[in-house]
Order: sequence, then C-alpha cells, then structure tokens
Amino acid sequence: RAANGAVVNSAKRPIRARAEWQQRHLSPQHIRSVSQPGREQVNQAVGRRGEKLVYIYLRSMHDPSIPVLWVNEHRESGLPYDVVFGATGREVYVEVKSTLSSSKASFSISP
Repeated sequence: RAANGAVVNSAKRPIRARAEWQQRHLSPQHIRSVSQPGREQVNQAVGRRGEKLVYIYLRSMHDPSIPVLWVNEHRESGLPYDVVFGATGREVYVEVKSTLSSSKASFSISP
C-alpha cells in the first residue's frame, strides 16, 4: 500500500490513480473533446483493452491445456479476428468490439 492507503501494483503506481486517469481520459465526454488524431489513439486503447479483457476471460474459463492466443498482443496482426482458442481443427475465432459509447447498439459483421 502507498502512504495514502492506495493499493500499489507491481510497477509501484497507485492503482487508484490509474483508475482515476482512465475514468478522466477514457470517458465519452473527454473523447468528444479530443482532436481527431487524439481520438484515434483513445479508440485504439479502448480496443486493445477490450481484446485483453476477452483474452484474460477465455484463459480463465478454459482448461490450461486448451490454447488461447491473442493475435494482436504485440502488434496489430491485420487478421479478421483478435483471439483464437481451441484444439487444432476445432479453433474458435473471436473478433472483439469495444466502445465507451452507450449509444451504439449494433454493428455489421461479415458472413
């Protein structure tokens, strides 16, 4: 714990401060106020965060012997999916969509 009582992660940064920064900088109000290049960076950060969340969830829900691969973990792969899991020949491909907006109720998918 930090001197102010905040829980500290392994990088020694207060988690509370990080959560407050994310709330402030990833809020819909902040995104609307950011310039277009800045907005793209925020959208990419939200997308990566969503992919990571799905990856962690799938890892936690399946037997450790079942492979789960986050294909964009280190850089954008350009593949039409973000996570793949399952045994060879029985893979499940997952495309993750993340947003901070509460107004987007649907999106298009390809067959």
